[in-house]
Parts: sequence; C-alpha cells; structure tokens
Amino acid sequence: MRAKYGNSVVEIWKIDSQNIDEDWVKQAFEDQIIWWNMSDKKILMVNNTGSALTGILPKMKITGLSVSMGGTGWYLIKSSDNIYKVIDEKHFKKEYSLF
Repeated sequence: MRAKYGNSVVEIWKIDSQNIDEDWVKQAFEDQIIWWNMSDKKILMVNNTGSALTGILPKMKITGLSVSMGGTGWYLIKSSDNIYKVIDEKHFKKEYSLF
C-alpha cells in the first residue's frame, strides 16, 4: 500500500505476521532489514540504517546497530530513499493519508 506523508509518497504495511503480501516487505525480510523478534513473533525489528544485514542475523552483537521495534497493528513505513521506520496507529492516522 501507499500513503502520502507531507509532500512525499511512502510504502506502508500494517504489521501482521499472518499477512505478508507486499513484495517490498518480503524483500526487506530477505535482506534482513526487518525481522521478527526471536522471543516474541508479534514484534517486528527494524534496522534503522536500511542497509542489508544478510548473513549477520541472528547475531545481535553489532556495534552501532540502530534498531526500532513495532508490534502487530503498527505500521512499517518505507520512504522513497529506502529509510524504514515503524509508527503506531494513532500517529499513522494523524500524519499519513492512504491513497
């Protein structure tokens, strides 16, 4: 799905471990930009740098790694410059407009 944020168009996915149908989300999992928390599969982890970590995970002892977390029902946002972030539903509805 897409949404408008200010003057930008972004890709969005409502986080749901049972519904992963967006190609860009599948690619982000494959590139290990996003992954499920090992102890709670309802929590999505997001590599804030946006660069692939292929071959590194699940090892998490990486100096300087910046990670965000979002739960089921939150939104994963991908900007046009491939920056990923998570946002809760309240802020999503306030700041974003669906197409």
